[in-house]
Amino acid sequence: MPAPFPAWEVLDSYLGPTLSADPGQARQGTQRLFRDLIEPLGDSFLVRDRRLQQQLLARIVSRVRGLPEALSFHERLSRMGLEDEEALLARIQRLSQRETPALPQRIERLLVPSRVTLGADLLLTVVVVRTCLDAFPDAEIVFLGSRKNAGLIAAESRRFRIRELSYPRRGSLLERLSTWVDLVDAVREETLGLVAGRDFVVINPDSRFLQSGLLPLVPAGREARSYFGWDPSVSGRETEERSQLEDLNRWLGEIFRSHPRRNPLQGPSLHLEASVRGWAKEMLPPLDLGREPALVGMNLGVGGNPDKRIHRDRETVSEFERLLVTGLLDQGATLVLDAGLGADELERARQLYLETRERGLGTARIAGGRLLQDDSGSSPVRLILFQGPVAEFGALLQKCRIYVGYDSLGQHLAAALNLDLITVFGGHATPLFARRWRPGGGGRIRVVESGPGPFDTPRQAELADKILAEVRSLL
Repeated sequence: MPAPFPAWEVLDSYLGPTLSADPGQARQGTQRLFRDLIEPLGDSFLVRDRRLQQQLLARIVSRVRGLPEALSFHERLSRMGLEDEEALLARIQRLSQRETPALPQRIERLLVPSRVTLGADLLLTVVVVRTCLDAFPDAEIVFLGSRKNAGLIAAESRRFRIRELSYPRRGSLLERLSTWVDLVDAVREETLGLVAGRDFVVINPDSRFLQSGLLPLVPAGREARSYFGWDPSVSGRETEERSQLEDLNRWLGEIFRSHPRRNPLQGPSLHLEASVRGWAKEMLPPLDLGREPALVGMNLGVGGNPDKRIHRDRETVSEFERLLVTGLLDQGATLVLDAGLGADELERARQLYLETRERGLGTARIAGGRLLQDDSGSSPVRLILFQGPVAEFGALLQKCRIYVGYDSLGQHLAAALNLDLITVFGGHATPLFARRWRPGGGGRIRVVESGPGPFDTPRQAELADKILAEVRSLL
C-alpha cells in the first residue's frame, strides 16, 4: 500500500529541490517528488488515496503559482475563478459529487486530451476517440497530444484531427505545470467561433496534463455541460475486480446514454500506416527462419521503472530474463526482441542477442529500417534484435503468434493487435494495480504477478518456468 499521507514539512523537503534555479536539480527533484509521493497514491487506484494525491497537488500548485516565472500559470487559474488551494479542492469536491451527466445532443467538436504515455493512450484514449466517432458521425474529434501517439491511435476518419502538444515526463515541476497553460490555450482556440447551437465538449480520460483532474480546461460556468472527466479510482470489491478498460467503457456508456452507438463496447486498437505494414511484409522473408517458425514477440523494457523488472540487484540481464530467453529458444521459438528505449534497455537486449550468438544459434538485426543479417553462418535465424520506431515493432508483431514481456508499452501493442500474450507485473505494492492495468484485446491474455522484489535466484527460476509453461499452453 502507498505510504501514509506525508506531513506538510515532508512535502516542503521535497519541494525545495523542484524549485531550484538549477535546471538539472529541478528536474531531479521533480522526479523524486512524483516517484515517492505523487505516483504511489495514484497507483493504488483507491478513492481515498486519489483524494490525498489531489490535496498534495493542490498544495504544490499553490506554491508554484506564486513564483515570478509562473505568472501565466497563475493568471490562467485566476481567470477560471481558482484563486487558491481551497478553490482547487472545492472544484474537485463539486465534480465528484455531481451525478454522471449525459452529453449534449448537438456537438460540433469533441476534444480528447492525451494520457501522455503511449501505452495508456493505446489502452484507454483510443477507446474514447472511437466512441466519439461512433456516436457523433457529423462531429470532429480533436486529439490533444503528441503526434507520435496520435499516429498509432488515429482512426481511419477525416473527422479525426491532431492538435500537437507535448508533456515533459522528465521535466521540472514548472515545466510540467506550464504545459497546462498550452492545453488551456489550445482548447480556447479550438472552440472559438463555433456556430450557436453546435456545442463542444472535452472528454478527459485522466490526462497527465490535468494532474489527476485537479486543473480545469473550461471556465466554471461551462463545466456542467462541456467537461466530462473520468476518474479511474475505485471503491468497493466489485469495482476493484474490473480493469480500467472495463470501467472506462461503463463510464462512456453513461455519458453517451442519449446517443446510439453501433459498438457500445470498444477495445484497444492500433493504427498502422500501409507503408509500415508493407515494410514488415518485406522484412522477414529474406531470412531463413526454418519451417513454420513459432515467432514470439518480446520486449523486456519497463518504461524507465526498474522496479517492474524481475531482478536481484539491478543487474543488466537478470537470471529470470536469461532463463526466459533461453527457455523460449529451447522450446523452438524464434524471438523478435525489441531493444526498447534508453541505454539500459538497449544494453540488456544486446547482451541477450550476443549470448544467443555464442550458443551457435542464428541471429539477425533490424535497425534503421534495414535488415542486417549476421555473418555467423548459423541457420536458421532464431533471434531477431529490433531497434526502431514503435510503429515498426507493431508491424512486426503482426507476424508473431504470441507476445511476452513486462507490464509496459509492449503488452498494449500486442493486445491492440489481438495477439495472445503473457505479461509480467512486478514491483507493485498491491494486486489491484495489475488488475486495473490488465491489457484488453481479442487474444488470450495471461497475467503473471510476481509481487515486489528483489528476487533471489530460485524465485526468478520459478517465475521463468511459470511463464514458459504459459507459452507452451498458447503455442
